Amino acid sequence: MARALSVDLRDRVIRYVLDGRTRHQAAKVFGIAPSTAIKYLASYMATGAVEPKKQGGDQRSKLTAHGGSYILRRVREIPDMTLSELTEELTAQGIQIHFSTVSRFLKAQGFSFKKKLWWPPNRSDLMCGHGATNG
Repeated sequence: MARALSVDLRDRVIRYVLDGRTRHQAAKVFGIAPSTAIKYLASYMATGAVEPKKQGGDQRSKLTAHGGSYILRRVREIPDMTLSELTEELTAQGIQIHFSTVSRFLKAQGFSFKKKLWWPPNRSDLMCGHGATNG
């Protein structure tokens, strides 16, 4: 993760734009990306502050506190339940969470949802389609 630029630079960019210039002009003058100038202004307009937001912090899943025991119980009750189904059940209970978070939680708990590929009884079925034979 890139480190935050100085508060002084942020302040100068914001003042430059507030004096009537564009964010793109500010980006050229101060040697930053236009998107950076746009984000600085958006943040300033929303909060009134030029200081960077805190970086890092607790990145652990919030799932363990809000639905982990429910997911573990459901997976034990219905072992072939899909991640989408689990996510839908959590949503119905008011827990908004992405299915990838559910997947990471289950992997951390030692669960695996690997699927075996299904193949027809013989390879000729693949060539003929739907088990039909030529001839």
